[in-house]
Amino acid sequence: MLNIWIKLKKMAWDETDNSVRGGFVNLVITINLMAMIWLGVLNDVISIRLQRMTALMSVLFGASFGVWKVAKTVKDYITRHRPGDHEHD
Repeated sequence: MLNIWIKLKKMAWDETDNSVRGGFVNLVITINLMAMIWLGVLNDVISIRLQRMTALMSVLFGASFGVWKVAKTVKDYITRHRPGDHEHD
């Protein structure tokens, strides 16, 4: 059981940045959205409420993915172009 928690921590926590991985946040959001969809399939009241929140859920997911992708791109760019690295000169 401890091994599962260690793997989960490695998947969620970025040791080099000391922060939660953006990909993990998107995974959690995606799992929650999928769970809400299944609950909506099973329950009409939940389905109606989810239908009202479709735009909000789409914006949340899109913004989360967009922020993660931009941050990843910037981090990759900075890693490749560190100050003092004259490899490209």
